[in-house]
Amino acid sequence: IIKGIGDDASIIKVGNRYLAVTTDTLVDGDHFSLRYFNPEQVGKKAEEISIFIFLLWF
Repeated sequence: IIKGIGDDASIIKVGNRYLAVTTDTLVDGDHFSLRYFNPEQVGKKAEEISIFIFLLWF
């Protein structure tokens, strides 16, 4: 592990390359409501959150 950021993400070395790994949980009723958002919109939000976490490092 090259750089860890708690349990949200890390950068690890795999061979001669670096891999950024991130994870997060979105819960229906807490972070969004499927009554108002379709699965594609929820997926986009999850992607944006992961990218945001990654960009916080730089």
